[in-house]
Amino acid sequence: MNSYPKMYIIPGLGTDGRIFQQLRLQNLDFEVVEWETPEKNEPYETYLQRMAEKIRTDEPFVLAGVSFGGMCAQSLAPQLKPEKLVLISTIRRPDQFPFYLRHAIQLKMNRWVDGPTIKFFAKLVLPIRSNAKFPDGRRVSSIVDQADPYLLKWSIDKAAEWQSVDWNGPTLHLHGDKDILFPISLQGEVTPIKGGNHLAIFEKAEEIAERIKDFVRQ
Repeated sequence: MNSYPKMYIIPGLGTDGRIFQQLRLQNLDFEVVEWETPEKNEPYETYLQRMAEKIRTDEPFVLAGVSFGGMCAQSLAPQLKPEKLVLISTIRRPDQFPFYLRHAIQLKMNRWVDGPTIKFFAKLVLPIRSNAKFPDGRRVSSIVDQADPYLLKWSIDKAAEWQSVDWNGPTLHLHGDKDILFPISLQGEVTPIKGGNHLAIFEKAEEIAERIKDFVRQ
């Protein structure tokens, strides 16, 4: 019988559960909390509450998230009270955005960018340091093609407004040392993933899985 808590994991912006295809956690059960299209002008807190309804809190669990999914996981943690929190390729404070993103947020440039434009630039940025491919030969970054433009726009706006939360529970922060979107030099105390970029959850899945298993079993 599995005595370890179940892990709920939120994928990154523009991706879905397919990004975890390489994650082998053996006898650790995990469930992907998939994105849903937000209601028109839906507040961040209301969306998080709908997300929280997918997570069973009547038994011990671990909460995890990648990139913007990691930011959402942090927002949910004080309310849901997981046993542990796993963060992958994300930030823990707004000042950990790189300078150019902080500057863009200060200028509120996100207000002038629509979903299709975000999708276009995401497809350009993600392949820069990644040749990761699915078994059928498609680039992992092509997953953005199927992302909901309205969800992308909503998520960018909420990421720009995101504030860190008061969470003192056990936390594992895994971060690729080649991440150009969220440079590791800005991230403070993390567990580095050597050679990992912003798609480390896929490209470095074996190492990440081992780190997660060790952390959950402690």
